[in-house]
Amino acid sequence: MAALLFGSVSSETVARARQCPASLDQVVAKQSLIVTLGDWPTFFSKADFSFARTIDAILASLKVDPDANRIGLVQTLLDTYDVDRQKNPDPHSMLPMAIEKQRDNNIPSADMLLDANSGLQPVALLNRLDRAPRDGANCGEYRIVYAMKYPLQTGESGRFFLNFEAVLPNPERERGIAGCMPVAEFWSGLSGKAEQQMAADLETFYYKGLGSGFVAAVLAKNYGIPDGQVRGNATLNGPEHWQLREWKIVPPSNTSDTAFRIETVKKNALAEFYRDDSKGAIDGKAQEQQRIAYQQAFVDQYLPQLFNPELTLSPVPGDDPAIAAYMLSLLNEFGADIDNRFNEFQNISSNSEDDPELEASGLKPRIVAALSQLDLLSKGVSSNEALARAGAITCGGCHEFSNGKTVGHVAGREIKWPNSLGFVHIDENGNTSPALREWNLPWRRQKLYEMLCTEPKLPEPGLEEELVLRNELAELLTALIERKTSLDGQKTDNRFRSLVDRLTSIDLEKEGYFVRYRRTH
Repeated sequence: MAALLFGSVSSETVARARQCPASLDQVVAKQSLIVTLGDWPTFFSKADFSFARTIDAILASLKVDPDANRIGLVQTLLDTYDVDRQKNPDPHSMLPMAIEKQRDNNIPSADMLLDANSGLQPVALLNRLDRAPRDGANCGEYRIVYAMKYPLQTGESGRFFLNFEAVLPNPERERGIAGCMPVAEFWSGLSGKAEQQMAADLETFYYKGLGSGFVAAVLAKNYGIPDGQVRGNATLNGPEHWQLREWKIVPPSNTSDTAFRIETVKKNALAEFYRDDSKGAIDGKAQEQQRIAYQQAFVDQYLPQLFNPELTLSPVPGDDPAIAAYMLSLLNEFGADIDNRFNEFQNISSNSEDDPELEASGLKPRIVAALSQLDLLSKGVSSNEALARAGAITCGGCHEFSNGKTVGHVAGREIKWPNSLGFVHIDENGNTSPALREWNLPWRRQKLYEMLCTEPKLPEPGLEEELVLRNELAELLTALIERKTSLDGQKTDNRFRSLVDRLTSIDLEKEGYFVRYRRTH
């Protein structure tokens, strides 16, 4: 069945009239890739992207009364800050991992987050078509960034950010990425529009959908059932201690209400795995087994992936445009497919607590030996550079501790990881970081232009297992939404969790359409 659905699409089927801009310059980044409060100070007063509206839309899509459950749903997210450990759900792991708890009630309450005036405010919308997988199963992510400052007992200010990262399903999955062309054209078409029209169009996209099979972005199923997620970045236990986390939405069942479920932070291996032992672990024996397995995977698999550009690309000519193009590609495209069995539930960007370069010691000689086998030592690559790349693809590294580190070389020049805006890439006023503004957005603009102006690649055969599991999950979700009394409570919950986890793992293993290794940030 999978071959029929994914492997026999003719070029005539894929071909369609495309809206190709006359030049790359016609794709305006601050309209077609990102819309921020900083660039458009009155934008969010012209359309309702409020935090309460998003929460209500999620609940309504599950046929749950928003007024009665709004505060309760938000509270389930905050409750995860009172947990001090969690088991990695991968069947090859099940490792209990420590999580830092909040102290002294120093995170905001659900009421504070939902306050229309002083709570979480929308500060940015992002087009992440570049996150689409190679098979075109979905059309990438469409994000809403919320931010707030709030008073701490010390008199200082805490900071709290939530990113709602909806994965938009492709209604014509059998056509591969070509089925996502209307989405690409929609975002490209925002360039040059007046602010009022742009606000109205984006409000429709997020809360009503484009039509022709494209659903609204803001639906519960697009935040983790099974694709998509909500990610947080917040000061915890002090105004300078930054921690990043991840959640998925769980629908109501016979045993529980709608909730945010804490998830592993994808592509973020437990920092302790870089160490020489597992002293101080909750389960030292189990963690030692995973540490050894991770270090073996790092030198055998992840290291060649991190240096895939050097191993596959032709030498760069010495002229400045070619060097600039290489740097742009490198900084956006190196990555690694970290197995979820190794991922932790938090990533700390402050104090370099989770920096692989500082955690590793005995691993470094093994990295040097692996680099030698890959013929990378002769190109000037060091173990510290390899660990710097490993850190840069994590949330904490991207947001802070990798700033300014050497992650590559070209034509005798060092390539430095670009700077964040001090633990964030978009702040409470909608200002953007140098990394986002100077490196990420130009690359994403190129990819959007390529999508619009080149013939989409034909889809590859899909996994029959994935199709079967997705159909089962869809049926189970419908039964949960309809409150089918015949469902066995705990058994249903367990099956739902196993389906989401397996489908998440399948997605993580996929190459991207625009980039081989899809980074989460």
